[in-house]
Amino acid sequence: MTDWRPFLFGGLASSVAELATYPIDLTKTRLQIQGQIFDNPSQKLQYAQKKYTNMFQAAYRIGQEEGVRMLYCGISAAILRQATYGTIKIGIYQKIKRYFAEDISQEKLYINVLNGMFSGSLANAIANPTDLLKIRMQANHPSVQGKRLFPAMAAIAKKEGIRGLWSSVIPTAQRAAIVSGVELAAYDWVKKNLIYRFNHSDTK
Repeated sequence: MTDWRPFLFGGLASSVAELATYPIDLTKTRLQIQGQIFDNPSQKLQYAQKKYTNMFQAAYRIGQEEGVRMLYCGISAAILRQATYGTIKIGIYQKIKRYFAEDISQEKLYINVLNGMFSGSLANAIANPTDLLKIRMQANHPSVQGKRLFPAMAAIAKKEGIRGLWSSVIPTAQRAAIVSGVELAAYDWVKKNLIYRFNHSDTK
């Protein structure tokens, strides 16, 4: 029988973490795009000036100028992304891990690294439309301005085609491969050493 728990709890944990840290993600995006030149006249005025100096100042200024709710602009897309990306990444990683090693004593670091890279890149490739939508909502992009989650996604698909929803999928999948390969393998390596150090049993 298929164990669905890694998929369920992986997606749930990822969604809760996203909800708790989302303002940090939004300020990161705003810091990254400021000073860039956009074709759209309204965005030229909005982002040409470098007005954010750090994460805390950016969060304060966004709250003052655009309202505190703007710090959670795009949260629906972010939660949907984690519900897909986190579910697939953690679920597949755990399944592949147990295919190569029945218990923690048989696990090998390099296999977990490769497993994490594969699981992360695959999950990101599938969830790319939600990632694209999240970033555009955070940047207040004209293509999604004033739109809710699914109408915004439909508007992008209508204007740019279905392929537009997978824009930049290769670099984002490459990033996910590196992050997941390090993140998941490092977690399991530390967990394994702590279990041996303090003589505990592995959780199932």
